[in-house]
Amino acid sequence: MDDRRPTRAALPGIARQLLAAVDARDHWAYLRPAPELIRSHGIEDLLCVLTDEQRRLPAVVASAHGEIPFDSWKQTIAKATRYLPGLASLYILDPLAAREFNDAVGPSYEIRNGSVRTYLPDLDLAIDEDAGRHRVLSEARLQSDLPRSAHLLTALPRRLAADGRLPDPLNKLTRTTVTFGASSQKAVESTLHSENRNLRSKHSRPAHFGLRWSRCVIVARRA
Repeated sequence: MDDRRPTRAALPGIARQLLAAVDARDHWAYLRPAPELIRSHGIEDLLCVLTDEQRRLPAVVASAHGEIPFDSWKQTIAKATRYLPGLASLYILDPLAAREFNDAVGPSYEIRNGSVRTYLPDLDLAIDEDAGRHRVLSEARLQSDLPRSAHLLTALPRRLAADGRLPDPLNKLTRTTVTFGASSQKAVESTLHSENRNLRSKHSRPAHFGLRWSRCVIVARRA
């Protein structure tokens, strides 16, 4: 009897290349091939991504480490999140941004001293009781077993991706739509261009984005 563990599927190389070449998005969240560096001026946008009601994928946020140089810790986080591109939006907070982020979200949703937190969709920073749903991986676990930590961070996003529904434009595709024959190629290209325009229109930040951030501040910086 073969009792060996099944081999985990690796991230396809083409996925990382595509994410580096195109602006793939989960509504307002950009899907990058590596964690996006967040500085102080990016905190507002990050909070609105986390609380976006139309976000479908997890958002994984890492904090700067208090004792390890930031550039070195960034490399550790990049290794810990190497299986996540395409499954989640990825972020790492620099030391100043980490302090400001924690002040904004409050103690229930903070991330400190190198920890990594997976913020699931439907996040409401005003509901402290929901904080347990958004898992934290400690820096101690990261440093003690980095390969194991990478798999732990990937397990939930993979399960959500497998169980989740497709975006509406993809639900409209059929076997006939994606069959590229000489007579149908132009029609397919026209359909895809149309869907792409619709996606850009739906996912573009509205003119009142600043007002939306005001709502985020009110929710995040509650009494």
